Amino acid sequence: MSSKLTHAIALMCLGFTTMTSLQFSVFGAALPLIVSDLNIGYGFMGLLIAAWTVVSALTPLILGRLIDRLPPLWIIVLVLLISTLSSILTAYSYDLTVLNLARILLSLSFPFVWPISSRLVAAYVSSQRYGYSTAIFNTGSMIGFAASYIVMALAYNDWRFAMVMAGVVTLAYIPIIIIAWRAFLGSGLDIGRNIERQTVSVEAGRQEVPRGVVDRIGILLSLAHFCALYMWGILITWLSTFLVYELRLSYSEIAQFLSLVTVVSSILEVSAGIYSDRMGGLKGRALILFLGLTPSGILLLLAVEFAASSPTALVLVSLAALAWRVSTPSFWSIINDVIPPKYLGRISYMYVSAAPLSGIASSTITSAIITFTNSVRLGMLISAAITSASPIIYFVAARIGYELKSREHV
Repeated sequence: MSSKLTHAIALMCLGFTTMTSLQFSVFGAALPLIVSDLNIGYGFMGLLIAAWTVVSALTPLILGRLIDRLPPLWIIVLVLLISTLSSILTAYSYDLTVLNLARILLSLSFPFVWPISSRLVAAYVSSQRYGYSTAIFNTGSMIGFAASYIVMALAYNDWRFAMVMAGVVTLAYIPIIIIAWRAFLGSGLDIGRNIERQTVSVEAGRQEVPRGVVDRIGILLSLAHFCALYMWGILITWLSTFLVYELRLSYSEIAQFLSLVTVVSSILEVSAGIYSDRMGGLKGRALILFLGLTPSGILLLLAVEFAASSPTALVLVSLAALAWRVSTPSFWSIINDVIPPKYLGRISYMYVSAAPLSGIASSTITSAIITFTNSVRLGMLISAAITSASPIIYFVAARIGYELKSREHV
C-alpha cells in the first residue's frame, strides 16, 4: 500500500468522523439553552437522550446487513445527508415530536461512522500503519467536539442558528469526499474480499482457540470499553451544563480552551498511535491506556472538587479531555491483537455495543443526579471513578489474550 493512499484514506475518514461528531456534539454544547427554550426538565431530557442512544444500539442489528451491501462511498454520503437533515430539523424543533424525529435520524446513522472508517483502513492500509491511520480518524471526535463550541460562539449563543451552521458545514463536505474518493480510489476495491484475504492469511498456522476463553476476553474488553467511554459520554453531552450552567463560562471562553486542547491532543493521539504500532504487544497497548485514562479521571476529579475558580476548572477539564484522547489508539488495537480473526466479527459487535450502553447509563444516571441535586458535579465524580477503573480491566483482559497468543506460536 502506498504512503499517499494511506494518508488519503486516513484524511477522508477524518473528515467523515469530524462532521458526524460535530452533529452529535453541538446538541450537547447547546443543551442548557435547549432545555430552557423548550421548557424541558433535565431529568426528562436525560431520558430522551438515553432513548435515542437505545436506537443507536439497535440500529446495527436491524440495518447492519443492508448497510454492508452498499458501496462504502454511498454509506458515507447517506450518513452525511441524514446528519445534515437531523441538524436542520433540530434547528426547527418547537415541540418534542420534531425534536425526537431529528435526533432519532442522527441515532440511525451515527453507529455506522466508526465501523465503516475502520473497514476502510483495514482494506486499504497496511497493518503496520493501522494504529497511525486509526489515530488520525479518531481525532475527528475531538475536533468535532471542540468545533461544536466554536459554532455556538460564532452563532452568538443562538442554538438554532448553530444547528443550521453545523448542517451546512456537513453538507459542504459531501462533494469534497466524493472528489477525493474518485481521485484516490476510483470505483473502489472490494472491501469484503480484501478483508477476507487478510483474515485467511492471519488464520494460517494458528491453533484453535477455545471459544469460552475468547468470550471471557471479549466480555472483559467490553466492560473496559464501557468504563472508558463513560467519561466521553459525559463530556459530549453534559459538559456544557457544568461549564455554562454552573460555572457561568461563555461559549467563547470554552471554545478557545478546547481549540488549543484539540491541537495538542491530536498531536499526542497520533503520536500514541505511531508508538503503539512500533511497540505492539501488551506493553505498547497498555501503557498508553494507563497514560491516558488514569490522569483523565484524576484531572476530572480535581476540576469538580478542588478547582478554586471557574477558569481553573475549565483548564482541568480540558486537560482531562486531552489525556483521555491519548488512550484511544489502543481501544481497537488491543481487540485486533488478542481476538482471533474468526471470532473478531462477533466479539467486535459485543465490544461496540458497550458504547451505546455506556451512553445510556451516563445519560440516565447524570440526568437523575441533576434532577435531585440541581448539579452535575456528582455525575462528573462518578465518571472520574469509572474512567480510572478502565485501564485496569483492559490490562487484565489483554494480558490473558497476549499470553494465549504467545502460547499459540510456541
